[in-house]
Amino acid sequence: MSHIKIHRNHKRLLTLGWLLCALLVLYALGMADTDTKPSTDTTAAAPADTSIARPLVYTMTIDGVIDVVTNERIAAALKECQENGASLLVILLDTPGGFTTSTWSINKQLLNSPVPVCVFIYPPGARAGSAGVYITYAANFAAMAPSTNIG
Repeated sequence: MSHIKIHRNHKRLLTLGWLLCALLVLYALGMADTDTKPSTDTTAAAPADTSIARPLVYTMTIDGVIDVVTNERIAAALKECQENGASLLVILLDTPGGFTTSTWSINKQLLNSPVPVCVFIYPPGARAGSAGVYITYAANFAAMAPSTNIG
């Protein structure tokens, strides 16, 4: 497993990507929960809870070829997110591509996941080639750091 050394500017980009993905998810969840019917309840509303729950966001890095191991890692991450009530899984992606069968399996997992997924093509200079494109398509949200490419 490779590790990313994050410099100050890269850390800002990563934070902005996280925030963008989290805001998109929260917006989507808010839109899904809106009720178009006017309320007929005339009782006084209970005082609002002033404590704000922080969303739980998981991240994982895919840096390299998409293969069976990548498939297993994503399955484990999605399972952990679901078990712990995560609001979002952010996948930091830098891949030249990979195996078709692994890609289709990953896509099925992402499309059927109850936890929203954001693919963030990161760090600057990263690529989402071949299989990475299809994985990005399967995510609920996608973001790209500057100087990255997809295709």
